[in-house]
Amino acid sequence: MFQNQEGSQGEVLHPKTHMQIQAVQHEKIIQGFDHDPDKFLGEFQFNTHQLTRQYIVGEGTQLRLYFTKITPKNIQLKASLAIIHGFGEHSGRFLHLADFYAKAGFEIYMIDLRGFGYSGGARGCATQQQLLLDVKVLVQQVNPQLPLFLYGHSMGGLVVLAFTLLNPAIQIAGVIATSPLLGFPSDRKLDWLKLNFVTTAGKKLEDMVVNSMVNPTALTKNNNQLKHSFGDRLMIPFCGLSMAASILSSVKMMKGHAHLFHKPLLILHGKQDAVTNYHDSVYFFENCKSQEKALKLFENGYHELQHDEECDELMTITLDWLQRRLDNAKILGNVPTVINVQPIKRKSNKKLKIILAILIAAYFIITIKYKDLAQGSKLKQLIIPLLLFKK
Repeated sequence: MFQNQEGSQGEVLHPKTHMQIQAVQHEKIIQGFDHDPDKFLGEFQFNTHQLTRQYIVGEGTQLRLYFTKITPKNIQLKASLAIIHGFGEHSGRFLHLADFYAKAGFEIYMIDLRGFGYSGGARGCATQQQLLLDVKVLVQQVNPQLPLFLYGHSMGGLVVLAFTLLNPAIQIAGVIATSPLLGFPSDRKLDWLKLNFVTTAGKKLEDMVVNSMVNPTALTKNNNQLKHSFGDRLMIPFCGLSMAASILSSVKMMKGHAHLFHKPLLILHGKQDAVTNYHDSVYFFENCKSQEKALKLFENGYHELQHDEECDELMTITLDWLQRRLDNAKILGNVPTVINVQPIKRKSNKKLKIILAILIAAYFIITIKYKDLAQGSKLKQLIIPLLLFKK
């Protein structure tokens, strides 16, 4: 069901009639652009849009980010849309969506995040904080006189949600997250020992990589797209320990601070997603404080809805949602030179810790005092704490 919540009142929206997308292949949409080595960098003119590809300077040592901009022709620009790809992939996998939104009047901005695609940086080793800086650099390329919407898939969804939550002062007109990485499927329970090793050793062993444990055949039901993924040399299956640790930290932060998210939000997720958990998307949707928010769950949807039979419906729903937001959308304006990239930590209750320490100390003192009882049965040992209240 597609839920759209306006204020405290929710309404059910019925998406437009689903159209088959099977006949529309990725290569046809971009007119062979991604397969032409002569069109790696530069400005290129098409009938409906101008496409620019170049390197922009990122925030890091000798870091350059691969940047794509698509500006529609002969149509009034409505807003800007920045698209962030997921883990292990690159911006080129979203060119068909970029083409669709550009033809509807949106100026599109994309980058390959550091360590992915054609961008610089160690492969798959960036922390979430570094990726937030990449988003900042991308946002700084955007036309400040237009409203800006963010679109993120999977890990990209986590990144754009975290960027928006941590920087509420930036005028983001709305966020679209598809299959966002806000948790993991229940059948992928992380081993306690491995989890603690990753979180504690991640910073010390940042050049060590681990298997992402992503099942490629769980990405899409479309066999042609699956074949394309296997043949894409820019896609990587491994994740650095530092990146894994920061992802876990960011996921934990988003769960604990969903109530701080206030921007317009649209989440789309498949119920058959075996990479990220749609229940976590539902949790975030229900707990965020956005006055304009919508959730669409696809009953048979896999992880990559944009590369599957649901793609056409996804594009219809997202474009409709974007156009609904335009009337009240504010322009981006100037982007701060300094943004917040540090995860929000839960406030520690010092009083509770002090009380707990006192109780533990008192427990051991009374245990020593009542040695006979302490050496007795487990049932008798349970009585020891009650002696704290003995007059």
